[in-house]
Amino acid sequence: IPGGIGTRFYRLDRPVPVDGQAPSTQVRPVTPGFFRTMGTPLRAGRDFTDADREGAPAVAIVSEGVVRQLYPGEDPLGKRLQVNARGPNGQQVEIVGVVADARLGSLDTETRAAVYLPNGQLSMGLMTFVVRTAVPPLSLSNSVAEVVRRLDPEVPVADVRTMEQVVGLSLARPRTLSVLLTAFALIALLLAAVGVYGVMSYSVSQRTREIGVRMALGATAESVFRMVLGQALRLVAAGTAAGLIAAALLTRMLETLLFQTGPLDVPTFAATAVVLVVVATLASFIPALRGTRITPTEALRAE
Repeated sequence: IPGGIGTRFYRLDRPVPVDGQAPSTQVRPVTPGFFRTMGTPLRAGRDFTDADREGAPAVAIVSEGVVRQLYPGEDPLGKRLQVNARGPNGQQVEIVGVVADARLGSLDTETRAAVYLPNGQLSMGLMTFVVRTAVPPLSLSNSVAEVVRRLDPEVPVADVRTMEQVVGLSLARPRTLSVLLTAFALIALLLAAVGVYGVMSYSVSQRTREIGVRMALGATAESVFRMVLGQALRLVAAGTAAGLIAAALLTRMLETLLFQTGPLDVPTFAATAVVLVVVATLASFIPALRGTRITPTEALRAE
């Protein structure tokens, strides 16, 4: 199966769209059995057969996207399309089947309307030979190459890969970006923890005299601990709220990097806020505990 041909198409039982207003589709020549091999469900109609060749009535199988686009609420089987994919005038085809939408180019792209034509009626110089097997796929590479040579000795066989490798290459860029973003997020979380610890430690050292006087007047260690930790949590709450607002505004810049996730994913935002609060609380624990150990004598000696 080739990468697909982007072209315009339209219904023959409707007025011809004016130039520039006809919908576009991906036209993909395939052979009989392609959908079964790829695991693409046949929703209605039939698959291609060896009888769908040059000289036979021109037929097509369309994706569900085409049905939603051109035949909402109608049965598309038997309807005819004009597809500009063969010669300057294109060709008229009859819909004989409907298959599920599929991402044949890349997993990080949206599914597009696709019209599949039998390879016997629209052949191309470059195609992909797909084999489904229950044994390790690469163990059959020589056997498959031999089968292709028997079909046509002049056709070279190259770039043999498993479907896992094909999917891996498709996801290589998103995975790299995800690893980088995760690393930056962990660094940012570490810096936030260090920053909270530093700020609270400095605050406790600056309030040594105040804490000592409170202890001399009868304040308990627990009350001092709650006071210092409460101050930290108020700062953390304000910072987390500001961060969530900023993130909600900036995540739309990363929308192209997301897969099956919206830019305003509430569970993700909530989990991030909880993690930040927990980390900041732990970072404030040691300065708060140190404040409970300040004695009135230390407070009197503090500058």
